[in-house]
Amino acid sequence: MGGDTTYRFARAAGLAVFCLMSAAGARAAGSGPDPAVVDFRVSDVRADGSGRLDFEIACRVQNLGDAAFASTRRGQGIALYEIRHGESEGHRLRYRRFSDLDAGEELKLHKWIKDWAVDEAFPSSFECKLVYDVEKRSDQDSRNDDADLTNNRGIVRGIDILKRLKEQGPAAD
Repeated sequence: MGGDTTYRFARAAGLAVFCLMSAAGARAAGSGPDPAVVDFRVSDVRADGSGRLDFEIACRVQNLGDAAFASTRRGQGIALYEIRHGESEGHRLRYRRFSDLDAGEELKLHKWIKDWAVDEAFPSSFECKLVYDVEKRSDQDSRNDDADLTNNRGIVRGIDILKRLKEQGPAAD
């Protein structure tokens, strides 16, 4: 992900929030459409007392470019994955197709995670990623080209979720 990365963790009324945010870099005029992952967070973390967590993961995508992204509905989407330690392929948790995305327009995708193990030595991580059909770059239509492919994913590492949970201490009931 391009730009500076900032981790934030807060606790209010027994709820924990952990997020990964990316500050978008300045774009050159005339750069075209640029769908980008601009926010990816874990929130509403709840421990059930049995060594497992429930929480929500949420991803926000925004067209940071100076032109609308225009395509068919079947050519691209936003995907949420769980990446388990030692596995090369992420497990897709959710997928949302999209077509047009005006400059500045946002899309959101979220998923509740239930019974996630707290005490794993190598906890799984979560990824939000823009996914494009391979034909998008070769179809000679600049309206469906992404001007910056470096800002198309966000990751929240499982080890960071556990670390923040430890720093939080016992949850208030």
